[in-house]
Parts: sequence; C-alpha cells; structure tokens
Amino acid sequence: METAVTVAILFTLLAVGGLLLSVRPVLLPPGPRLLPLLGNLHLLIWEDVRSLVVRLRKEYGDIFSVYFGWRPVVVVAGLKLIKETFVKNAEVFSERPRGLGYEPFTRGRGIMNTSGEAWKQQRNFVITALHDLGMGSEAMETKIGPEMIQLTSTLLDLNGKSFDPHDIMLVTASNVVFNVCFGKRFEKDDPEFSIFAKRSVV
Repeated sequence: METAVTVAILFTLLAVGGLLLSVRPVLLPPGPRLLPLLGNLHLLIWEDVRSLVVRLRKEYGDIFSVYFGWRPVVVVAGLKLIKETFVKNAEVFSERPRGLGYEPFTRGRGIMNTSGEAWKQQRNFVITALHDLGMGSEAMETKIGPEMIQLTSTLLDLNGKSFDPHDIMLVTASNVVFNVCFGKRFEKDDPEFSIFAKRSVV
C-alpha cells in the first residue's frame, strides 16, 4: 500500500513538473508548443535547422523563441531586425551564449568564445595581425587569387557531377592560410596534407 502511494505521489510530481516545464514564460516571444524536458528538440527530427527557422518565421514573425531541452533560445530573423539587434544595439547583444558544452575546452578564451573587454582586446589583436599579413591589400589578393583559380578549375573538371565539397573547400581554405603564414601550399593528394586533413575538425 505504502509503495503504491509513493509511486502515485512520484508520478503526480513528475506530471506536474512536466506540465510546468512545458509552459512558455509570458515575457518570451511566441513559439511552437513545448514538450516536457525536450522543449522543441523533437522538431529537429523532421527538419534541419534552416528549414525549421524559415517555417517558424512564417508562422510567428521575425522574432520567436524555441527551447533546446530546458534552455530557451530567442531567434531573430529578417535583415532589418538583425541589423537593429546586432549593429545598432551591439553592446547589449554582444555576449556569447553559455552552456553549449564547449566551455571546458575553451575556458572562455579565443575570439569566438569571449565577450566584453576580453573580446575587444582579442579582436583588436587579430585585426592588427591580419593587417600586418596584408589583409585588405593587393598582397592578400595574390595569395587568394591562385587558390580561387584552382578551385574553379577543380569544379569545372567535375562536369556538373554531384560531389562532397568538404575536401575541396578544406584544401582551398587551408592553402590560403598556409600561403599567408608559411609561403607554402599543398596539393590535395600530398601525403603531408592528408595527415593534416585527417586531424582536421572542419
């Protein structure tokens, strides 16, 4: 008897908790219906992120919210609203999101993972370094131009056949970086480059 009562109480608490977690806070923008614990993650089973955002924008407008599990995410769509949010109000919305799982690895470092004053310092350093390497000058064009010619030639050789762009774009982007930093480029079938490509997380 006591076991049955305990199970009933536990089930009731879980049901109430699930209902509370599936209620969207009033202050959040509108969005699709939530499932307990999952939020809106189930929507990604049927659609990729891009098509999901397009559909939800048509349904809810240029600003809406979704839940990835119990974490709310506000989505801003539409060029005008994006510019107003991230250009005119950049100081307000410049913080990086937390709790995405990469913090133990980055430790809040790097231009992609920092916010505020630390981000400004690292951004200024990166821009200065890139200018020293020739960014925005003809010197940089001479590094990028040959790789674009090689990329175009490779794509034309495919004669319209379908292909996985990963390897081709990896070679192109990597050769631009290598050429700028080391004055060297690799061919796709270069064994030394193959080792690098296998270790790449791109």
